Amino acid sequence: MGLSGGARGAALASAFVLGAAALSLARQAGAGALDTVYAEDGTVFLAGAYRESTLDAIASPYAGYLHVVPRLLAEIVSLLPVSAAAAGLAVSAALVTGLLALLVYVASGSALESPWARFLASAVVVLVPVGQEEIPNSIANLHWPMLYALFWVLLWRPAVGWVKPVIVLLIVLSDILTVVFLPLVLWRWWKQRDHFTLAAFGAGLAAQAATVLFGQGERAFTPEPVMWAPWWAIRAVPTGLLGERWFGADVDMRWLILAAVAWVVLAVFVLAAFAWRSPSEEPRHRAFAWRIAAVGVVHCVAVYALPVALSGQATSRYAAAPAMLMIAALAVLLFEGKPKPTSAGIAFVVLCAAVWGANLRVPNSRSEGPMWSDQLQTQACEGGQASIQVAPQDKGWKMAVPCGR
Repeated sequence: MGLSGGARGAALASAFVLGAAALSLARQAGAGALDTVYAEDGTVFLAGAYRESTLDAIASPYAGYLHVVPRLLAEIVSLLPVSAAAAGLAVSAALVTGLLALLVYVASGSALESPWARFLASAVVVLVPVGQEEIPNSIANLHWPMLYALFWVLLWRPAVGWVKPVIVLLIVLSDILTVVFLPLVLWRWWKQRDHFTLAAFGAGLAAQAATVLFGQGERAFTPEPVMWAPWWAIRAVPTGLLGERWFGADVDMRWLILAAVAWVVLAVFVLAAFAWRSPSEEPRHRAFAWRIAAVGVVHCVAVYALPVALSGQATSRYAAAPAMLMIAALAVLLFEGKPKPTSAGIAFVVLCAAVWGANLRVPNSRSEGPMWSDQLQTQACEGGQASIQVAPQDKGWKMAVPCGR
């Protein structure tokens, strides 16, 4: 199940990315991803690309920090006719999602031997069962799967040395939450003496810190240093394992029962991985798998704790990257070092398939439109620009498009 080099490898990689992108686009129900623009994708990033020069747009903070990858994608989409903007934004976000899934599969090969563990760690990038309200096919929310991909990139030993620092720099310049990976970066530098990756991470983090301290972007903080822990236990872990479709909008008795079921299921899988023994399994390999899983769980907690503690909110998008890390950690425990899939491993694959399938297309506020094509036909230019409504329409999101466009 590896991706070989040469023309065959390039063809397989291209098919993988295109298939993952198509699956991502298919997740959007209702009005569809190709004819809707979601919130900040239009009002912040595409509107900024229309309004500012490329350098000014890329250097502009939003919510207090830099978003280089979404800005770059918006610059590319801004070259298209306005009528194609919705499709351009959705397709670019879906393609990057597919590329991130491929990146995880390739990068995880430096740490994992099991193709099943690598496949599950990769597939969850596209099929994560939480955050469907905001994450699928949105350039503004690509930083959540990028946070997860960064974990595997830091464990990666690529054949081409410059690739890893470039990817690390792009991810860090797109999300200040990457600061939680600083201990892992330092540990990997100590083990490998990878100076370029350390420099790339440090440069990106320094740019983010300077933007937060001296930039013009503003963000209101309502710190909640305590509640992130029960929210992680009640919200992030259960919905990440069982999907958010059945949990409802508020934490009630049904939610608590489902959360308890999720923790029981999680405990069963962990105990099964701990109890499994095989004469052919090397203790050293087993210990390495548990160490990788433990590091993944630590980052699962950290990636959730930081945004929740700073914002005082437990929105579902905050659980996306932690859910990916949790699924990957379980996949490592259940498959890595096993000569063939165990019954617990097969049960985990079945569970993932059922949960991801049930949560593949969940209606959200984007499902209700408005349709981008309809908006272009009905909005008039006033004062040199048109004010076009984008999803979600009940939140009043509007983006400015210059009449010259």
